[in-house]
Amino acid sequence: MTRLGVSSHLVGLFHIAEVAPGSPAVTEVNGTTDEVAWLPITTLTDALSPAAADALRLISGYQRS
Repeated sequence: MTRLGVSSHLVGLFHIAEVAPGSPAVTEVNGTTDEVAWLPITTLTDALSPAAADALRLISGYQRS
């Protein structure tokens, strides 16, 4: 794939998860995810890698059956 003049190859794994009702919270303490933050999808436009942006576009119309 060539994007913005850069040739690359990427294998990525993206999944869809259903989140339980209520406020999201990070429950791990002193672990590798202690800097994690929950962000609304609408605020991610500038933060997503090209691969993540493509994955989000692919799953945006996905409906669980």
